[in-house]
Order: sequence, then structure tokens, then C-alpha cells
Amino acid sequence: MRTFSELISHYIQRSGVSDAELARRLGVSRQTIFRWREGHTSRPRHRQDVIDLASKLRLTGDERDELLLAAGFPPQTMPADAQSQDTTPDTGLDAPASRQVPPVSFKRWAWYIIPVLAVMLGVFLALNFGDILPSIEPGRNPRRAVAGETLVLISEFTNFAREQGYNVAGRLGDSLEDAFSDAGIANVRVEEVPAVEDEESALNWLHKLDASLIIWGEYDSGQVLAIITTQAENPSDLRQERRWLVAGGEQLSSTINFDLPNEISWISLYVLGRERYADGDFKGARSALLSASLQPPTSEENLAPVYFYLGLIEQASIDGNVDRAVGYYSQALSIRPTFTAARNNRAMAYLQRNSAGDLNRAAQDLAYSIEQQSDFPEAYYNLALVRIWQDPANLRASIELLEQALELAPDSAFIENGLCWYMSLAGEAPVAMPHCDHAISLGSVQGYDSRGVAHAMLGEFRAAASDFSRFLDRLENEDPARYERFAESRLQWLDELAAGQNPFAAALIDQLLRE
Repeated sequence: MRTFSELISHYIQRSGVSDAELARRLGVSRQTIFRWREGHTSRPRHRQDVIDLASKLRLTGDERDELLLAAGFPPQTMPADAQSQDTTPDTGLDAPASRQVPPVSFKRWAWYIIPVLAVMLGVFLALNFGDILPSIEPGRNPRRAVAGETLVLISEFTNFAREQGYNVAGRLGDSLEDAFSDAGIANVRVEEVPAVEDEESALNWLHKLDASLIIWGEYDSGQVLAIITTQAENPSDLRQERRWLVAGGEQLSSTINFDLPNEISWISLYVLGRERYADGDFKGARSALLSASLQPPTSEENLAPVYFYLGLIEQASIDGNVDRAVGYYSQALSIRPTFTAARNNRAMAYLQRNSAGDLNRAAQDLAYSIEQQSDFPEAYYNLALVRIWQDPANLRASIELLEQALELAPDSAFIENGLCWYMSLAGEAPVAMPHCDHAISLGSVQGYDSRGVAHAMLGEFRAAASDFSRFLDRLENEDPARYERFAESRLQWLDELAAGQNPFAAALIDQLLRE
């Protein structure tokens, strides 16, 4: 039988938890853990200390009882009555005549017969009343996520390594809770669920509990496979996999206890940050993503989307900093140069910053994006705008870029509106009108403003005034900040149209092209 110090050293090493962390969880000193492991103290003073230790190390019932016995305490599963009985081992010899074998008491006999009766009763009820009894799922049944809460689910990994087993779910749960706590992220709950063996089961748990992600997988003596399934809108984000090839038990233990928790922690922080960004919680998103950026993932390339979302946050939040946004996009591109979305967004950040040389930098980024990804409509659209600002006289070339963008995204309201606006200013109002109508049918409020220009250029002043009035009315009700921006100029146009004049002389057109 192994000693208490041998057992606890083995279980601590298997769990991957440090002496300091275990001491913190148990409420004892680190020196106490050290003395237990080294055998300087043969065992804890109290039986409950051993039970707490087994719980923190997530031991099985048999492992807990072995630890209790090694510490000199009775096992947890032994009946209380049996703990006081004579435990002299049976040698196989006849008992001396002077020694009477005590009769088996009813109390002790009950420990054996009562479970049997309970099983029989359960079978009887299931056979006769199964249709009215509530179904009880095996394992834990965690609560559904409530409003404002993020739920992360962990399934125990399927074990194909017969010679050794690990409490993977427990290890990951501890790691995630520590990661979320260190990041200062509130309203996150980590729960374990029964074993998940396929994608359908994983998605069922996600939808049933309205969880953000579920972690599941498998391992054997040659590999560890972790799968993260989410409720992302983008199909490419629904499932992520991480696989480690291992050679033998020592490497398997190291992978499960260290590499796997680190990788899962940063992925979970990234998914959480992305989710909170989508919900408009920029502070929570920034905390999660900054923590993810400090985690060392298996491949450094996986950090590129983390920096991408940090750049988005800087551009979108009130307290954002455009210089930091440029810096984050540049970090993403230094890791993944062909990350066209990051290059497109850095171009927009350059335009937002508008420092010396930024217009040319934006044009270079957008042209490179199109070169790398020829089916990227946003890059064509943004490059068209930059080209107009660089050379307003060459408006036709920019309109051709907008037409290429529309071929890639024929139902894009903002591209249709861009064609309506710039074609009208270029004197192509008859060709622009169908684009104007389509933009409005797609829900573009700005489309009324652009169509007003088209009507004015065609000499249809009453229709133009109607469109400008509708544009201002919608903005005043739906977007007061933009109303303040556009109201003065549009009210002046309305006055000129009411006087029978076309406001769009050459000087105003040149001004609008340079805005």
C-alpha cells in the first residue's frame, strides 16, 4: 500500500495544480502541503482535511478512500456501523474454540439488503409507472444562462487511454475560473455537463442552456483533441479544434495539465471578448481580449484575431484611441500579413486619424487587400472613396471601383447609395436613379439624401425637396447626432429648391467630393 506522501504527490502531479494554489484552496500554508508531500508530517490531523484535499484534487471515490486509509482514517464508503467492527483479516484457519463468532446484527445486514431492495423498487416503478415519472439525466444538470450572464460548459473528455485517466473537465474548469477572475470579468459561470461525443450533442447543450461555448474532446496515449463549439453567426467560428500529438504517459500528463488548459483559457477569453464586443460591452470585451493577448496559444498566428478585435474596440468605443487602433491592426498584420479585414480596418483608422501621409497609407492598404482578396467588396468601396479624395477630377475611375464592389455584393445598401451619390454628382443622374431606389428599398436612410441630389440634377425640384425633407425627418427621430451634422446644409438646399434654383453648382459639387 502506498504511503500518504506518495499518494498525494502523485495526485498533485496528475492534477497539474501547484502547491501554492492547492494551499490557497484548502486554507493552509504552502509549507503544510510541502511537509505532506515530503513525508515530514505523516498525515493531516483531521479526517475532514483529507476529504477536503480529495475534493480539491477531484479524486474518484476509490482514490479518496485509498488516501483516507493511507492517512490512517476509515474510508468514506464504509458504513458507520462497520467502522467499529473487528477488522482482523481472515487467515483461512478455523476460529479457536474459545472464540465465539458474533451473530450478524440486523443493523449491519441492512447495509447490504437495503440497496438491493431499493434497486428492485426502482425497476418496479420504471416498468409500471415510467410514463409518469420525470426523466433524470445522468451527471450534473446546470442552470440555464440568465440575462447578462455568460455560461461556459465543459464536458469530461472521452478517455481511450486505458492505462491512465484524468479529470480533464475539472482541470479545465479550475483554469477557466482563474483566467476569468484574473481578467476581472464578471457574470461568467463555468459548469460541467455529461459527456459529449459529437457535434450534435454539443449544439444541443448550447441551445438548451443558452451557453456561449462548450468544450469537449478526447484523448489516448498518442494524442489529445480539444473541440470548442460556439453559437457564432459566422460558420467558420462555430467550431475550433486543437490537437496535440504525444508520445507516452509523461507527455500526455504534461499536455493535459498544462498545454490544454492554457490553450482553452485563451480561446475562451477570445470568444468571450468577441461576444461582449457584439453586445456593445466594450469594457468587458477589452478586458477579456487583453488577457487573451497575454496567453501563449499553441500557434502565435491565432493571436491575430485577438489584436483585430482590440482594434475594433478602439475605433468603436467612446474612450477609444485611433493610434492604439492602428497599433493593434499592425500587430495583427505582423503576425498574419494576408489578414485583409485587418488591413481594410487599418486603412479606415488611417482615414479617421487623418495625419500627414495617412491618406496614401490607407490607399496602399486597400489596394493590397484587393490584390490579396479580389472578392472583398468593402475594400473596393473604401478604395473608391480614398481615390475620390486623392483625385476628385478622376471621379469616373472611382465609380468603376464602386461598380466592381456592387458585382460582389449586389444587395449592399451602402454600395448602392454610394453609386447613387457619386453618379449624381458626376452628372450621371439618369443612370444613378435605379441605384438610389434600390438603396432605399434596402433600408438606407442616406438613400433619400442621395436621391434628392439625383432629382435636383434632373431638374425635378419638388421630388428633390420631398426626399431631403424625408431624410431630415428620419434623422431627427432616429439619429439626432447625425441630424445636427446635416440639418444646416440640407435646410439651405430646401430654401434654394423652393425658390426654383438648383443648389448643386460646380463649387458645391467640388466641396461635397472632398468631404
